[in-house]
Amino acid sequence: MKICLDARQVRRYPTGLGSYAKHVVQHLAAVDDENEYVVLRHNAQSPIVEQDNFVERSLPYSIFSVHNLVAGAAAIRSIGADVYHSLFHFLPLGSLPRTVVSLHDLIAVEHSKLSLEAPAKRWWKSTCVRPWLRHSLVKASRVLALSESTRSAALAHYPLRPERVITVLPGVNTHLWNETQGSEVPEVARMTAGRRFIFSLGNSHPYKNIPRVVRAFASIAPTFADVDLIVTGRDNSLTTLQRLANQTGVGERVKFTGAASDAQVKGYFQQALFFAFPSLVEGFGLPVLEAMACGCPVLTSDCSALKEAAEGAALLTDPTDTAAIAAAMTKLIQRQELRLDLIQKGRERARGMTWARTAEQSIATYRELVS
Repeated sequence: MKICLDARQVRRYPTGLGSYAKHVVQHLAAVDDENEYVVLRHNAQSPIVEQDNFVERSLPYSIFSVHNLVAGAAAIRSIGADVYHSLFHFLPLGSLPRTVVSLHDLIAVEHSKLSLEAPAKRWWKSTCVRPWLRHSLVKASRVLALSESTRSAALAHYPLRPERVITVLPGVNTHLWNETQGSEVPEVARMTAGRRFIFSLGNSHPYKNIPRVVRAFASIAPTFADVDLIVTGRDNSLTTLQRLANQTGVGERVKFTGAASDAQVKGYFQQALFFAFPSLVEGFGLPVLEAMACGCPVLTSDCSALKEAAEGAALLTDPTDTAAIAAAMTKLIQRQELRLDLIQKGRERARGMTWARTAEQSIATYRELVS
């Protein structure tokens, strides 16, 4: 087979979408040296993999652009692939070969008010992006949903035949199993200053629920004077969150690191008392499994795909209830035996989630389409 993989979401700066695309390409290469692959990139960066059956081709406009919508199909057809796999959930207009779409989530459709966006971007999404997403999913030969929760949402919102929508879970990065301690990362050592801390991760979108994490921590902070809260991630509302921490009396004990490297995030996972990730909604919630792989106990939500990702290996709570989040935090701080139990269960859960399995299930889908 000749397969075209659209990996234009892999950019110079790290993102969840880019990380997913990069790992799918890398692990397809690891398990398949027979089929021919053409990998589409946004520009001429260093190759994702260097292997005889993998070549890269530049397609200089974003997959999430009008130019791609109207002109992308012609460029893809010129490759002559048997299967085109968009690793992000959009297809251009026009004739394409057999198509596979990776569906990350339906947050823009089901929870549009939980995104912190300018009015112009909200208009663009409602007017163009939602119809475009519908077109892509209906047109695709197969849809690979990143969770059963996302698959169910797709079947509920669109006229899709169930057999065309397949759940293919992502994997966990194998480098997380390395036992190198996070204290060896200078930035982690500086931010933690030898104190115990709760770790959280998220951007500025409301669905990440960071304000409730801060308020929950503020309510328990007087009881646990030796515990801080560290929040990392790209964030456009850092000033607002810092103001909230100051208003709730924990301004000096809540630290916002901004964007962090993979090594830094791993370091925080390894050093934290636990990872607090009570998002209101996620397409899958890969940070939950990454924390588990690092041996970090997890506190997460009892809804959406997060419960599915945790699968009994995390402490679950109602993400809309600040008091419930605070009670769960208290339980994890006070009960070392609970943390140790979650560490063991979390490692077992994470070990079963491999990118090799993701790649093999993807190849099986390609073969089924071509045959």
